[in-house]
Amino acid sequence: MCIRDSNQIELDLTRTFTNTPDKEEIDTLRRILCCYVKRNPTIGYCQGLNFIVAHLLRYLKEEEAFWVLCCLLETILPIDYYSAMIGIMIDQKVFSSLVKSIDPQLCNYLKQINLDPSLVSLQWFICLFSNNLQPDVSDIIWDYLFLNRSKTLFRAGIAIMLLIEKNLLKCSEFRTTLQLSLIHISEPTRPLYISYAVFCLKKK
Repeated sequence: MCIRDSNQIELDLTRTFTNTPDKEEIDTLRRILCCYVKRNPTIGYCQGLNFIVAHLLRYLKEEEAFWVLCCLLETILPIDYYSAMIGIMIDQKVFSSLVKSIDPQLCNYLKQINLDPSLVSLQWFICLFSNNLQPDVSDIIWDYLFLNRSKTLFRAGIAIMLLIEKNLLKCSEFRTTLQLSLIHISEPTRPLYISYAVFCLKKK
């Protein structure tokens, strides 16, 4: 494993948890990330994988979490998704085009305030919606992800953009946009709405 990956993993370990993690949680997360880098040096370590593994560890034992991570990165997602971030950056272009097609009013307003939709969605795609969302929201998206693969990321992103549209139209700068969007998504009824929206988008 290269020094760059090793150093970045160490930096990200404590950033992963919202609470203060114990030593075993940190060690488990480190082992899984380091093992994956050794297994697949082509992908290596990408910031965001720490949140994905942490989410898996909410429900799975260490070895199970490792193999599900392998399945996600090597089967569910396109092979170049995390490789030099090529897949993610391409998907951001596609996502911005989808937002423009589905909701031109929102897209035009974001353009007026110099906010590209990808600036909101980039972290969603990097972390597979496992960070900055309530776990029950992430769980719903992941259920669809395992069933329908990477196209789910677009559907979930569009569903969330439509969900927070009213708040986005009131925003005038990037930080406010993110804060409002995260608060709004965390409201109790939102997981059911997102599930319904993703399902409806799936049928279109």
